[in-house]
Amino acid sequence: MSEVEASLRLRPRGSNQVGMRQFNERVVLQAIRLHGALPKAEIARLTHLTAQTVQIIIARLEADGLVRKCAPVRGKIGQPSVPMALNPDGAYSIGIKIGRRSLDVLLVDCPPGHTAPYARGAVGMALSGKDTGGSQWFVTHSPQPHLDGGYTVFGRVVSGMEVVDRIVRGDVIRRITITEPR
Repeated sequence: MSEVEASLRLRPRGSNQVGMRQFNERVVLQAIRLHGALPKAEIARLTHLTAQTVQIIIARLEADGLVRKCAPVRGKIGQPSVPMALNPDGAYSIGIKIGRRSLDVLLVDCPPGHTAPYARGAVGMALSGKDTGGSQWFVTHSPQPHLDGGYTVFGRVVSGMEVVDRIVRGDVIRRITITEPR
């Protein structure tokens, strides 16, 4: 991706105005999400925020556990740069699709490169090709090693597997409760 394309994908740009903290935090997080681990100077260049603003935002995001420091990059001129990356354990992602007759909600907690095995009780997303995921989930009744690494495990049944075992084709699921692990 060229610098121009990368810059265009980050619009709207950040602002240094008072009261824009949350907006600027989202701009910084988006830059890291799109480009991977970045040093603060590069984040400032991509977002058009001042270095001081980026320093303050990164300190807050790090204190909140949303970003983490990576190993310093040495071998370049000057001080080693310390890239900042998204913390894979820092937050959940939620997706909501509202249709005319349906509502799909998806809560995902999977770090980049996460390849949990499809053991009994794994909750995964059905895919039938590129860009088809998101609306059909499945729960494995037994280990399914052929799915490992090819499909994202985004949940696990932690209680009530006996109910899952009784589900048959055509059953209607009226309620699913998603809880945060303790």
